[in-house]
Amino acid sequence: MATITEILADRAEAGSRYASAVEELQSAYVALAAIDAALSNSNVPLPAEMRPVRQFADAPNGPLDALPADLTHPEFAPFMTFGWRASIAAEASRIINRATA
Repeated sequence: MATITEILADRAEAGSRYASAVEELQSAYVALAAIDAALSNSNVPLPAEMRPVRQFADAPNGPLDALPADLTHPEFAPFMTFGWRASIAAEASRIINRATA
């Protein structure tokens, strides 16, 4: 049996891990979506046999712009951080501008 103190400590640890995971999800999602978008750009010298690049933009509503509401948590991930699409576009542009054959 666990004491309430132990259960609350476990909750705090799990919550901290969850908050870190949400941050990593956003970072990885933006990075992958930006790379995919850059590779799909005709100014990037990707071999024709590697096109089309499958990507989040292929989803019915395009890439996410925020953490889905179902993944928020009132204490550990309370906010839907918006602006993912703008971050994706900015990073994709940076990648496109530095791409070489």
